[in-house]
Amino acid sequence: MILDVEKLKDIAIKHGVGLAEELVVELAFPALEQVVKESSSPIDDVVLAALEAPLKKALLDALAKLKA
Repeated sequence: MILDVEKLKDIAIKHGVGLAEELVVELAFPALEQVVKESSSPIDDVVLAALEAPLKKALLDALAKLKA
C-alpha cells in the first residue's frame, strides 16, 4: 500500500486548523479574560479591550489561510 502523502497533509491541516481555532476561541481568550479580571492593574482592562478583537481576528484569519 502506498500512502498518499498529499491526502495525509490535507487531513492533518484540516483537523489541526480546526483544533487551533477551537483552542483560540474556547480556551486561550477566555483564559486571558480571566487573568485580566483577576488583575489589580486597571491598564490590563484597557489593553485587553483594545487588543482582544483584532488579535483574535488576526489569529483566526491566519488559520483560515492554512485551509485554503
